Amino acid sequence: MRKFLSVVLALSLSSISCKSQQKVQLTQNSKPKLVVGIVVDQLRADYLYRFNSRFTHHGFKRMINDGFVCYNTFYTHMPTHTGPGHASIFTGASPSLHGIIANDWIDPFSGDTINCVEDLTVQPLGSSNEINRRSPVLLKGTGIADELKYAQQFKSKSIGISLKDRGAILPASHSANAAYWFDSKIGQFVSSTYYMNELPKWVVDFNQLNLPKKYLSEDWTTLLPMESYYDCSSDDNPYEGTFSFETRPVFPHAFSKMNPINYNVINYSPAGNTLTSDFAIRCMVEEKMGLQSTTDFISISYSATDYIGHMHGTDAIELADCMLRLDLELQRLFTFLDATYGKENYVCFLTSDHGAKSNPAYLKDNKIPGSIFDQKGLIGSVKQFLKETYGRDSLCLGIIKHMIYLDHQKMESFQIDPDEASEKLANFLEKNMQIAQVLTRKQLEGPLLHFPANLLQQSYHSKRSADVLIIYNQELLQYQTTGTQHISPYTFDTHVPLLWMGWKIKHGRTYQKVNINDIAPTLSTLLQISWPSGTNGKVIEGIFE
Repeated sequence: MRKFLSVVLALSLSSISCKSQQKVQLTQNSKPKLVVGIVVDQLRADYLYRFNSRFTHHGFKRMINDGFVCYNTFYTHMPTHTGPGHASIFTGASPSLHGIIANDWIDPFSGDTINCVEDLTVQPLGSSNEINRRSPVLLKGTGIADELKYAQQFKSKSIGISLKDRGAILPASHSANAAYWFDSKIGQFVSSTYYMNELPKWVVDFNQLNLPKKYLSEDWTTLLPMESYYDCSSDDNPYEGTFSFETRPVFPHAFSKMNPINYNVINYSPAGNTLTSDFAIRCMVEEKMGLQSTTDFISISYSATDYIGHMHGTDAIELADCMLRLDLELQRLFTFLDATYGKENYVCFLTSDHGAKSNPAYLKDNKIPGSIFDQKGLIGSVKQFLKETYGRDSLCLGIIKHMIYLDHQKMESFQIDPDEASEKLANFLEKNMQIAQVLTRKQLEGPLLHFPANLLQQSYHSKRSADVLIIYNQELLQYQTTGTQHISPYTFDTHVPLLWMGWKIKHGRTYQKVNINDIAPTLSTLLQISWPSGTNGKVIEGIFE
């Protein structure tokens, strides 16, 4: 793993020089050549403090020391998931407006489970895998990239890149020239016919390099000596998950011993972020982004932090090592941007789509409240309650995480009032000591509620939301005993970093509370374009020169 950093840097520099990409003047232009939106998946706000002493001066610290820092940036919706988070960042709207209420939800009319970027009218490109039939069709309203393209009569480019489909698609919005994501079954970047009829030659050529195979041919060792990870839990502990080829969650992680190779593993490795940088830099070179008379837009969502957090948790050495290596990826990205456009000719922001909770078993062992919610027990109790109350089976259409959908068609055929059933079910569930609050559709459609129910209300969508929605207690983690999850309205999930740097961004900081929905209107005002259509945020004060 140590070797791949130098290999990747060499690849990046050679890709820049071999394409003879013309460097723009270093003097500041009247508008930026490029807008770069960076999302680090599952980046808690405290990580920037926790790892600060081990960061270089050219990655996270450069944005902190040279740019503008919003120290108290929060999400104002629940659930805190990847889909809603990315959509809110780039639309400036709450899920109740942009419609991405979760990563997945149930269609109340058909009973089908819907992925937030699912689109069965398009076909995958670069893969035969049906899961890649993806587009932003379910996103309501415009995004910042749409408004930027509209302001320039659609002469500019916008492209989204991520290991995750939703991390690539939602930031680039509707009018994107392309969105590319990683298909871990084949180890390649793919897209869909929503954007184009075939993959560009440069994408095909990039995939043929088979960088994932190269990265997975080396074991994952720590970047620094083990004693440098003093603020992490022990390397061998019961709070972390393991790879299928391991018996213990310890370094080194023997990727080289996989046979056959499993490309999905790269998602759970810092090399996943390296691969994302590789592809993003090659994209900017090949697409000649930022070299025309217009302002182009690129979003880069780094996903490995999320995968590693889910498997190993927020206190693991694996998570810390990923953060330190991501800092080097940011340094590599900024070096490329400086060399290509000039420091004052691009504007960049960095934030996260959500945070995460520390593993509850680890907390409990250290006398902090923590427990696992019995999701299977919830499903069984809901079905049993409805059967005992109404004498009918299968009145529950489905349960996804905190969302309970009732079968309205079946209830109406039995002359059961869904609103009445929802209220009775909510009253029953509130007796569960692991549940903080239960809300029905009727309550969410009513007057503004108080915290934490108001965050759930900000994600309510009449065509997509469930009949009964649950807010769990603060000490709970759902679904798994190792690693971590995120869903809640509490600060460990909602408090994220927000850093700005570049064109017309002054050096400074604010400790005032900033909402994630403020990013899009702030960027729109900086660029002097229309705000995205559903924006309910405000401009962050003091950020502009």
